Amino acid sequence: MNSTNLITDLRLVPMDPWWQQPRVLGALALACIVAALTGWILLRWLRRERPTAPSVAIRHDWESEFLRRLEELRITAATLTAYQFAIACSNLLREYIEVSRQLPARYQTTREFLEEATRSAAITTEDVATLGSFLRDCDQLKFARIEAPSTHLLDFADAFMRRGVNRTATKKEATS
Repeated sequence: MNSTNLITDLRLVPMDPWWQQPRVLGALALACIVAALTGWILLRWLRRERPTAPSVAIRHDWESEFLRRLEELRITAATLTAYQFAIACSNLLREYIEVSRQLPARYQTTREFLEEATRSAAITTEDVATLGSFLRDCDQLKFARIEAPSTHLLDFADAFMRRGVNRTATKKEATS
């Protein structure tokens, strides 16, 4: 034996192919279980019950509620400043538009709302024009602090809501 060569036979230990190693098989099994659980949860989520859209009768109840609130505003209008009245009237009509026409109106500026309303089929061009003048009048009362008689705002909101009630009633009669 050679004194410098102490190990005469160095061979690599034979290993199993990667697909036969226990760690790889365990990782694959775990990945399959995770994928199956994820698929099961996703399937349950997709099949869950979703709330249905409100029916016409429910919308009609909303419209009568808004008309009642408008009458309350008409009664209390004398006790409010022009600024407070403009905010209350504008908010009431914007909330009515959100509920009846499904347009986001309460938290948008007048310009943003009118731009979206012109693109929407839920409001006619004539209604957009009259709503524009109504909202501009409200903005003048709110931001310019003009002290002007504001009964025309109530009259406009009342007429706009009653047109919506009549349209809903006409659609309901047509489908019956």
